[in-house]
Amino acid sequence: MTTASWNDPSAADGPRTADGIGVGSTVDEVRAAYPDVTEVPDAIGPSIIHLKVGRIFFTYRETPVITSVTVTTADAPPYEVCG
Repeated sequence: MTTASWNDPSAADGPRTADGIGVGSTVDEVRAAYPDVTEVPDAIGPSIIHLKVGRIFFTYRETPVITSVTVTTADAPPYEVCG
């Protein structure tokens, strides 16, 4: 399951974790809610960064605001190639 808003993440209305984290949350809010979070670089580009907590991936780009949240059993969130 993925929820995302690449245009204006602060305006996204979607699912949130029990700690209130979701699309539009800041990276600092993720780190405060989940001190054991690990940073995972994306395979398709260095500008995409995933913050991993268990099987939840909080994704952001240059701006430290979460633009996508993915829950998966995979080792990384899936992606679509534009084309």
